[in-house]
Amino acid sequence: MDNDETLDAFVRRAVRMRAVSARTARELNKIISQADEDTVATLAKRLRGVRSLESTIEAVDEIRRDAHERLSGKMVDDLKPMIKSEAEFVSSFGRARKFGRATLAGIVSNVLTRPAYGLSVDGHLDALQMSDTSRTARLVRSAVTAGQGVGQVIGGLRQTVFPRTANFILGTARTLYAHAQATVLDDVASTDLENLRGLRWTSVLDGKTSAICRARSGEVYQPFEGPRPPAHFNCRSVMVPVFVGGGGALEPTYEQWLRRQPRGFVEEVMGKRKADIFLSGDMSLDRFVDSTGRELRIDELSDA
Repeated sequence: MDNDETLDAFVRRAVRMRAVSARTARELNKIISQADEDTVATLAKRLRGVRSLESTIEAVDEIRRDAHERLSGKMVDDLKPMIKSEAEFVSSFGRARKFGRATLAGIVSNVLTRPAYGLSVDGHLDALQMSDTSRTARLVRSAVTAGQGVGQVIGGLRQTVFPRTANFILGTARTLYAHAQATVLDDVASTDLENLRGLRWTSVLDGKTSAICRARSGEVYQPFEGPRPPAHFNCRSVMVPVFVGGGGALEPTYEQWLRRQPRGFVEEVMGKRKADIFLSGDMSLDRFVDSTGRELRIDELSDA
């Protein structure tokens, strides 16, 4: 199996999956947009009446929770056909077999239950709901307590909370699709990919790449060993199979790529003082983060 062709195929696939996740996010946001309008209507009615603030917040909470329950169900429903398609795509690089119902169910279960940087799929969806409902309640409570009118309360929600939730939904969808891709690859690679040397962490090579993905880019791990994307919320990294005898020069690691960039760009990515240390050649890129992937401060680098 040609490694250059495999790399191109998996990167193209990752780009397409980000487009698919964006479409899913648009559908999810339709659910939340209706909840936004129901929230506005409820506030317009209740805040002009004699109902208590706390009962009003409880009514809004119920609207948001019901919407997120529907959103979570749709997110999981949308992931399932993607998982099947992804399993068939990955398997086409090995034995190209079709997956039986039981095998596919096992892969789906693994995607839904394995943690994506600490949280399962349900955990991420619960975090999305908690963030939205708590921000909504907090703004309504503080605005009303401060004496703002109904129009100001609703305006605050439309300008801050509602757009932030929409962005959070997009990031969550992208994160969960990246997690699904990595999990499916592990499951299929462990049984279906012949002549496999390992799975290579491949990061997008640009100025937005996170410190943890810069450090991991180019590392090769065995199935079910080592870290997997997403390394963080909205992660763009992807795992790519590397085959024995595949030939071809793999793309540079992030470190190799970054060292070829102009100093000004390196400073933009890392900051001037870290760029000075990195470009001096005294420290490899993986030493700029700790074992958990946290980017180290300047004063911590001497101990790294």
